[in-house]
Parts: sequence; C-alpha cells; structure tokens
Amino acid sequence: MHTGLAKTGTKFLQLNFFPKLEGIHYIPKSLYYKSMNIIETTNYQRYLVSQEYDQQFDSEIRRWAKFDPSTRVFIIFRRQDSWFASEYRRFVKNGFLGSMEEFIDLSCDGGYFKINDGMYMPKIKLVEELFDNPPFVLLYDELRSDPVRFLHKLSLFIGADFILDSISFAPRHTSYAEKQLKVMKRLAATWEWLFVP
Repeated sequence: MHTGLAKTGTKFLQLNFFPKLEGIHYIPKSLYYKSMNIIETTNYQRYLVSQEYDQQFDSEIRRWAKFDPSTRVFIIFRRQDSWFASEYRRFVKNGFLGSMEEFIDLSCDGGYFKINDGMYMPKIKLVEELFDNPPFVLLYDELRSDPVRFLHKLSLFIGADFILDSISFAPRHTSYAEKQLKVMKRLAATWEWLFVP
C-alpha cells in the first residue's frame, strides 16, 4: 500500500509506474474509495493500492490497519521546506487565497497546515504500531535524482517486476511558476468577490 505523501511524485507513480507492474493487481486512485470492497470481492493474489495522504494520514492509516493489519505500507517523504512550498503552490493553484504564513505558520502554528503535518517520525511510528510490518520509507529527492534506482528499489519491496522501457519519465502535474501563482491568487480573489451574495 502506497500512502503518499502528496507532492512526492505520486501522479508519476500512479499513472506511469504502478499500472506497468507485473504480478500484482493495481487498484487505480479513481477506485481508491472502493478498494476495500474490490479486495473483498475479487481473488487476485496481491493488490496494490495508492492514495496520497497529508492531513488525512492518521485516519486513513487507522482505517486500513483495521481492515488488514498485514498490509505492507510504503511512504515517500520530501524535505519539509520543499514539501510545504509545493503544497502551498498546489493550494493556490486550486484557489487558496492566503499567504504562505497563513498556509503554514511556523511561529504560532495557526496556519491551514500544522507543523505536526510535516513531522514524519510520528507517521512512521503509527504504521509500526498498527501494522504487522514496519513501513518502507523512500525519499522524493532520490526519485528526482535517480528515478531508475528508485523504481527498482520500490519494485523489489512490492515484489513485482516491470519493463523499464515501458515507463515514461515525462513530467506530470507540474506546479505553477511564481508569476502564474500570483495571477491565480488575483483571479481567485476576483471570483470570490463575484460570488459573495
């Protein structure tokens, strides 16, 4: 089971890599909320489920542990400064109007995201407590710097082969540049004013 985090190459893995793995049944993200039912009503030997969690990590991990504590979990982490910045760009792209300080407030912890959201050790310990096996932890920096090595390590953990030539390494879901984000924030503020009754 792949538990994210968001903005750690998840789109690339979900669209370009997981569907190409052999010897395992991949349940695509679009069917994630039906995945437990799919597993209960089909008879494949092994399944791969992928969903990027950030603030939902604890609740979703607990739900899966209750469903099947023998699930093998892997998590991809990203340096916190880079991760929060990328999450902020994603939220602005989707209409968030606040400043970076309103998104993650490192002084008073009053932002939309909390400091604890970027604390990775509690996430690892939670998986260790709830599941029969410890999590397999990977780093987004390695996916960026040496994607082939990263994919081979991941396929070994999953226990599924792939053909390297079948994998597209074209960028997926890239973030907006700073100027684009500023334009999006101005547009979102305008749209908000237009739709306020």
